[in-house]
Amino acid sequence: MIAYDINPAIKLAFADDHHRDITAKLLWLRKYLRQYDLVIAFMLPVFVATLACMLFTRTPIIVSERNDPGKASLFRKIIRRMLLFRMQHMVVQTPEIKKYFPAKYHKRISVIANPISEQFEWQSALSSHKEKKIISVGRLDPQKNQKMMIDAFALFSKTHPDHCLDIYGEGPMRQELEEYIERKGCRVRLQGRSANIASQMKSAQVFVLSSDYEGMSNAMIEAMYLGLPVISTKVSGAKELIIDHINGCFADDANSIAQAFSYLSENETAAREIGLRASNTIKHLVDKNTVLQQWMDIIEKYTKL
Repeated sequence: MIAYDINPAIKLAFADDHHRDITAKLLWLRKYLRQYDLVIAFMLPVFVATLACMLFTRTPIIVSERNDPGKASLFRKIIRRMLLFRMQHMVVQTPEIKKYFPAKYHKRISVIANPISEQFEWQSALSSHKEKKIISVGRLDPQKNQKMMIDAFALFSKTHPDHCLDIYGEGPMRQELEEYIERKGCRVRLQGRSANIASQMKSAQVFVLSSDYEGMSNAMIEAMYLGLPVISTKVSGAKELIIDHINGCFADDANSIAQAFSYLSENETAAREIGLRASNTIKHLVDKNTVLQQWMDIIEKYTKL
């Protein structure tokens, strides 16, 4: 299943359609990839498999780490370290993630943000009508720690019973979270996926990210781009972008998240100013033309060899 719209000019091939055995799959992948002049591999499991199957070939490989590399399993960390020599270049999303890797690779590591989705361009939450709603967007997964967010909202609801929390996304924890919400008895709605998340964000008062770890949260930068005040745990990406109570708010447990909910919902002027500064912080980083050119500079460097 592909979560995003794909240009029809892009050809999709699935390794599972050919082999289920891991060795046979890697051999098929090696044969398939060798027909190309350059390979770009995203996400740790994919780029480790790509580096492994392309050993002793000359095809340039660009890998991209999209999460906090320190949170990988010990086995994956060892395999990644053993295979990194095979990459020509790596793209990461924050300077903190770049620093994680050995210094000998730093000249081959670039920091590039994700571009903003087209549905967010020319949109703003600063002048939109606000519902009494807090919004979060993310996969329903233990990494995102939505239970802490729900705990925070339950505390906040004791003094703000007319507010609701809308969580957008799908994932393996849906049923568990539904049961957790029912036990808490507060107005939390699991909204699934939305084709136009920008419009949902614009009508909210606050965006919240409760993750235990991240690379760079796309949803967070989208909210900041729109000018929505953001509450976030101190994860990679947020730590580079947010100055506490200037262009966002940090919170590290249910109590501090609930306090931030109260502060931003009760202080409209402060919330608007934080959102405006957030938008000004992010816009130059996520312009799609800027990001595209950064990627093209790397790609052209290795396709011209």
